Amino acid sequence: MDPALQEQLLPELDQSEKIEAIIRLREKGVYPAGIKVVAEFNDIITCRVVRQDIRTVYNDPAVRSFKAAKLLQNDSDYIEAEEKRMNSSWGKSDFFSESESDMADATGKNVFIAVLDWGGDFAHQDFINADGTSRFHAIWDQGYEYNKQSPTPYGYGKLYSKKMIDAALKTSRPYQSLGYHPGRTDRKAEGMHGTHVLGIAASNGASGTKGVAPEANIIFVHLATESNDQFSNLGDSVRLLEAIDFAHKVAGDSPLVINLSVGRHGGSHDGKSLLELGMDRFLLSNDNRAICQSTGNYYSNQSHTAGIIYPGKTKSFSFSVPANDKTNNELEVWYEGEDEFGIILTHNASGTTVSCSIDDKSEIKINNKVVGRIYHRSKEPNNGKNQIDILLYRQAPSGLWTVKLTGIKITDGRFHCWIERDNPGMQSRFVAANIVPTGSTGTICNGLYTIAVGAVDSTVSPYQIAWFSSSGPTVDGRYKPNLLAPGINIISSKSSPPTQTTGGKATVSMMGTSMASPYVAGAVALLMQRLSQPASIHSIRRILLSSADATIVSHIDDTRKGSGMVDTVALLKAATLFNNNQLVFENFSAVQDSLGEDSNLEMISNASENLVSQDFINDCAA
Repeated sequence: MDPALQEQLLPELDQSEKIEAIIRLREKGVYPAGIKVVAEFNDIITCRVVRQDIRTVYNDPAVRSFKAAKLLQNDSDYIEAEEKRMNSSWGKSDFFSESESDMADATGKNVFIAVLDWGGDFAHQDFINADGTSRFHAIWDQGYEYNKQSPTPYGYGKLYSKKMIDAALKTSRPYQSLGYHPGRTDRKAEGMHGTHVLGIAASNGASGTKGVAPEANIIFVHLATESNDQFSNLGDSVRLLEAIDFAHKVAGDSPLVINLSVGRHGGSHDGKSLLELGMDRFLLSNDNRAICQSTGNYYSNQSHTAGIIYPGKTKSFSFSVPANDKTNNELEVWYEGEDEFGIILTHNASGTTVSCSIDDKSEIKINNKVVGRIYHRSKEPNNGKNQIDILLYRQAPSGLWTVKLTGIKITDGRFHCWIERDNPGMQSRFVAANIVPTGSTGTICNGLYTIAVGAVDSTVSPYQIAWFSSSGPTVDGRYKPNLLAPGINIISSKSSPPTQTTGGKATVSMMGTSMASPYVAGAVALLMQRLSQPASIHSIRRILLSSADATIVSHIDDTRKGSGMVDTVALLKAATLFNNNQLVFENFSAVQDSLGEDSNLEMISNASENLVSQDFINDCAA
């Protein structure tokens, strides 16, 4: 059983409460008894389960995998290790020329961009039409329990329709009139993450900074979890899937690109989490849909290690919990399912040691007080791997902790280990000798069909990879990020602070892969606007990635840059190729499949024009 799910079974918790969960069914449409289905993505569903029924549901033959909700955080408040340069600006014209004939009328009109984030400022002038109406077609604020404004079938939060938003904009106090203030947790008046992200993708330029798709329709979901402090939490895996389902329904038959500048750092990093599988199912089931994600800001944060253990040998690594840490800490080890490791955890200062056999769990006790637990389970049902999950609760002592792994049954021996992301300033870290910066992508960006975006510093020439931008490959060897976009000192829309009663035109500078992802989301919206026929996620990814510029950021391994820098002009030229001759594009795709997803657009398109047989494809591949 998933460690997070086992934590839900602790006796001190109210067993009559409902929990939010994700289930992978053995057969689509065949559900276990005792659950309420909320959203469906083929065989992946979100649901509600009474805590006392968890074991019964878990053992139901209809269930292949059952997971508790996992917290998420925004992906740009975790950048360290270098002084921030705040004297540069960002603008659409920095990356493509509006005089290009291929850019004519490329505005994202009639395409929906859904930003699932925190703090969407509907009253900011960047998101208001010339006639005073809103470009927002819906806001779903998830931070409330069930009430009369809760959307169906989700049963929580408050839904604000376009009609309600337009009416609020006509008043002198639009936030008060609507009942939603984007800056309610912006105590330092720094600007909310979601408004900034949205501005990069879709600002109309009223603030002086135009987004990539300035006429796109907008859907905003203010992510939140159910808690006593409903305004300061950060969303979770269950509610993120339900937000995707919501955006899909609002967009209807119109094209939709979703931006997720969210994540954490634990997980298996092979695209096999139920959240990632759910997103992949969604994309495969619907044309004219795409999901763009930040790849994470973890390259420099000392949170990943990896290695190989040989039969009968040991491998040790240490991590440090800071003295001021008042939060829980979590460390995950993932290794091959045919192997078996021994695990001993030691708190160096006290000398306390705890071991945990496979398919067992152990309490971590210091001075006869439980300060954490170790879960060691075999054969995770979605990837067949084994997992060791070390949970240190708030009362656990700080200082150095050492993990010792022993090879008991070894056929492969490889392992990866991640420390879960925490609040800045309270982050546990591996000691310097154990750090492996590759394989540092975020928790939820490793799916097969989602588009993960890394960040470049476009304020310097030549462009450089951002020092924080996470690196692939995924554990199963795929490139992540898929491509790059600007992410340093990005000036974009700034939300109103809590004390402000009306919208404005303010901007603010932020940095992170959170800022790179909406640039690509906007570019995909332009692509969807340009396409004259329905496009699968396969076609969308091929057009996008084959048109990227692999040369603009040099001296960087492909594990950090993927296909290269997003190139909007080339992207729309590739869209024209797709529209003008479907057969040519199919040949284009066949050549690309042979040459690889990173192949240069010009090389592939030239090959496509001359392609007459499979032999030619084989010659290209050779």
